[in-house]
Amino acid sequence: MMLLNSTPLYLGTSGYKYDDWMDVFYPAGTSHYNMLEYYTKHFNLIEITFTFYKIPYAKTIQSILSRAPDDVFFSVRLHKNLLRGRNTQREFNDFLYGLSPLLENNKIKAFFADYNYKFTSCRANMSIIKELAGKLPVEVPFFAELPSSTWYKERYIEEFKVNRIGLIGLHLPEIPGLAPFYPVSTNYFTYLRLYGKSRLWVVPDDKDTDYRYKHDEIKKILNRCIDASVLSKGIFISYCNVTGGNAAVNALDTKKIVESEF
Repeated sequence: MMLLNSTPLYLGTSGYKYDDWMDVFYPAGTSHYNMLEYYTKHFNLIEITFTFYKIPYAKTIQSILSRAPDDVFFSVRLHKNLLRGRNTQREFNDFLYGLSPLLENNKIKAFFADYNYKFTSCRANMSIIKELAGKLPVEVPFFAELPSSTWYKERYIEEFKVNRIGLIGLHLPEIPGLAPFYPVSTNYFTYLRLYGKSRLWVVPDDKDTDYRYKHDEIKKILNRCIDASVLSKGIFISYCNVTGGNAAVNALDTKKIVESEF
């Protein structure tokens, strides 16, 4: 197990199946099927992200699980329909059934809900987040990704802590209205998702993930993470700057820095 300041570190990228990672991370000619095997030689966290768009099939999830080493774990992105509120338990059960191979083997380390920039802070939206958290398995930490800066006020941070809801630390361009970089442990875990600071990302809703972190930037992020995770049971770091293989390169850089400098 990789450790950061004596705390278990789960390191990976937002998804792993990208054609433009060929020759940057994956060896030339690597098939989509074999990408998972190569990826898990380097990283111990798989973020399953396709689940945002479609309900997973247990057979598909079983195939992924069967090819992942025992020391690799998963974080699962929740389906977009589950984020809207007023969902039935049956909708959640259908989603969770598709993930049953992972759940039955205790392989899911986190669920996360990534809301868009227009999902701003208010009592109604906080209730949606709390309702969502209450319908998920209690043994799996739940995190909310909230890119609107309106959420980063002490009263909301305290409410997340009281309800043991994780707040993902987002590393984004410094655009008015977007979340500040705010690593915090509100549920005894720390989760960072790093999108980069592309100069082409100039308005909140128009993402550009073509950005590669430099060595010093990564060290600063890791130090901030350590400060925030003193009481954490685990740290998750996922690179979301996926364009052109940047995420994989930076995750490799991070692994080397953790092993040699921390």
